[in-house]
Amino acid sequence: MVSATDVTFVMTWCERSELGECLVGNREALSLPGRELLIIHPKDSWEELNNIVLASGVQSYRALEMPTADFNKSCWLNLGVHHVRSRTVFLVDADVILEPGLVENAIAMLPGHAFVTVRRGIEREPERHPQTLRGVSWLNEQQVITKMVFRNGKSATTEFWKDRDGRSFTGIMLIRKDDYIAVQGCNSALKTWGFEDFDLQIRLQAELGLPYSAVGTAIHLTHDIPVRNGMTERRNRGICVANYEHGNFKGTCSADVAMYGPNVMLREVGMVE
Repeated sequence: MVSATDVTFVMTWCERSELGECLVGNREALSLPGRELLIIHPKDSWEELNNIVLASGVQSYRALEMPTADFNKSCWLNLGVHHVRSRTVFLVDADVILEPGLVENAIAMLPGHAFVTVRRGIEREPERHPQTLRGVSWLNEQQVITKMVFRNGKSATTEFWKDRDGRSFTGIMLIRKDDYIAVQGCNSALKTWGFEDFDLQIRLQAELGLPYSAVGTAIHLTHDIPVRNGMTERRNRGICVANYEHGNFKGTCSADVAMYGPNVMLREVGMVE
C-alpha cells in the first residue's frame, strides 16, 4: 500500500518562467509531511532556481544540477528518478497546477494499477495553444485511441484527446520507482522534449505488461511553444517507432546515470534528517 508520505515529485526546469506560479499552486500537495520535491536544472542556474523556489513558499526540496546546460527531458528525468529516495514517483511539469485532491486520488488508485496519469489538462489561455480546438465549430472534442499489438504478444494503448479548453496530460504520471527502473526509464536519444511521455507509457505496457488508469484534471500555465518543437516531436516519434520495430522497449536510464551521474551536483534545502 502506498502511503501519502512516500511520494517524490520529480520536475525538470530550464528557463521556464512559470515555475514560481506552479510551486505556489501546488504548495499544499508538495508540502504535506514526508513528501519530497526534486528539481533537475541546468548547469549554473542554481542561484536563480533557489530564489524562485524560496519565493514560492516551498521551504524544503532537493535540487539536482546537471553538468550541462543542454536540455534533454528524458535524460534529466532518468537522473532525477535515480536519485529519488521514495518508492513512488510523481512526474510533474514546471508549468502545471494539479487540482486539489488529485495526488491523493492517484495514490488511492495505484494499488490496482501500475501507473496513473492525469485525465485532462486545461489550458489557462486556450486561445494561445495550438493543441486545443479553437474557433466556432461543430467539433467540440477529438479523441484518438491507438492500440499497438507487438510480436511478443504484448500490447499498448495510448489515448490522445483535445477540446476547446485542453488536451491530454500523458506525461503527468504517478509511478513506482521500481517499474520506472525496470523499463529503464525514458530514452535520452529523443531530443529536448516531445513524445517521450507517450513512449514511456507504451514501453511500460509492451515491456512489462503494466495496466494504467487516469484521474483528475490539472491547469496548464499556457506559454508559447517553439515552432521547432513540432519537428522535434516528429523526429522523436520516428526514433521510438524504429525501436519498437526492432523489439527494443527499454530506455537509457542506466547509460545516462553512468555518463552523467559522477558529475551532477545534488543540493538539499531545508531538509531535516
